[in-house]
Amino acid sequence: MSIKNKPLKIQKRLLQFNNLPIAFGEIDEQTYTASFKGETTPYTNYQHGGYYSHLGEYGILNVSQFDATLTFDFDKIGCTEKPRYARFIKRELAKSGKLWAVQNGGEIIWANARVLSINESTALAGENSIRLAVTFELIDGYWVYAWKTRTFLAPYCPPRFINFDDSYCYMYEDGVCDITGGDRCVPCYEVEPEVNSDGDYKPLCTWSRSDLTEHLGSRCPSQFHIRYSCDLERDFFCYDAPWGNKYKLYNCDPVNSTTINFCSMTDLPTNMIQIRLRGYFTDPTITVNGETMKISGTYPTGTTIVVGFGTGVSVWKNSQQYPLRWEYDSSILNKVSITNIPYFEINPGKNTIVITGNKQDEPSFAYIKPVEITF
Repeated sequence: MSIKNKPLKIQKRLLQFNNLPIAFGEIDEQTYTASFKGETTPYTNYQHGGYYSHLGEYGILNVSQFDATLTFDFDKIGCTEKPRYARFIKRELAKSGKLWAVQNGGEIIWANARVLSINESTALAGENSIRLAVTFELIDGYWVYAWKTRTFLAPYCPPRFINFDDSYCYMYEDGVCDITGGDRCVPCYEVEPEVNSDGDYKPLCTWSRSDLTEHLGSRCPSQFHIRYSCDLERDFFCYDAPWGNKYKLYNCDPVNSTTINFCSMTDLPTNMIQIRLRGYFTDPTITVNGETMKISGTYPTGTTIVVGFGTGVSVWKNSQQYPLRWEYDSSILNKVSITNIPYFEINPGKNTIVITGNKQDEPSFAYIKPVEITF
C-alpha cells in the first residue's frame, strides 16, 4: 500500500516517557481519557434535562489519564546489562516529566505527566521481558504540538539505553577500579561508555510528513529517541528560525498596516502565544482577534520587540545578526498600553492579526509562535 493510500490513524500512540523510548509493537490496551470541567444543574420544574451556563463555548479540560500496558524486550540487551536496563525503566517511570506520543500517523505531541500506578505482571519462566500496566496522569490536562525547531529525533535501539540513563554508573563488580583501592575479585580495567553524539539528532522540521507517517504510523520496530532541547535548537539554527512563522510586513506608505490570517493547529483556544516585531517601528500596535496592545516609542533597526507567553513585554537590541548579542531595554513596561491579561488568545483554525507602526520603505517582519494544544 502506498503512503498516500494508508488509512488515517487517529489514535494516540506512546513514543517516550522522560528518556525511556517505548517500542511501537510493545504497547497494548491503550486507553486515553479526557474530561471537561463544568456541571449541569437540573431544572427544578418539569422541564427536560438541566441548565449549562457555557453552551457554545470551548470546554476547559480536567486532568487527563492515559492507561497502557507496556512490554520491554530484553533479547538484545547484554546479560550483565539486563538488571541495569530494568532499573533504568523503573527510574524513568518514577520521575514526572514529558510523555511523548504520535497522533494521526505523524503529529508529534507531548504532555507533562506523572505515573499514578504500575501493575507489574509476573514473568513466565524463561520469558525475556517485563510487562507493566501503567497509568499516566496528564497534569495539565492537554497535549502540546511539538515545536519543530526544538524537538529532535535520533535512531534508537534498547542496547543504547546507557547513553540516556543519567544515573548510570559502574559498580565494583564490573572490575573498574574505584578510589578506595579495595580488593576485587576481578582485575581492574578501564571501561568507557559509548557516548551518543548530538549529530545523530535531526530536528522535527527536517522530517517530511510522509516520513513520519511511514516510521511512526505503523507497528514496526523503527524507534527514535526524542530530545526537546533549547541548546540543540540554538546550535542547529541560526538567527531567526526558532522564532516561529515569519511574515514580511507591508511598508509602502506612511500608515502601514498588515493583516495576517494565521491558521493555528490548536484544538482548544490558547493564550500561550509569543509575537516578535523585527525592524523599524514607531508606536507599534498588535491586534489579535480584536484585542489590541499599543507600545509607545521609536525602535530603530536592530531592536526586537517580544510580546506574550513566557516573556511578558520586552525589547532587545543587538549589534549584529550572528552571533546574537542582546541587550535588554528595561524601560519598555512603562511604554505599553494594554487592556487585557493575558495579552492575546489564539483560536482553533483561523485567526486575524493586525500589525501597525513599521516605517515606510524599511524591511520589517513579524514572527508568530504559539504553544498549540490538543486533547
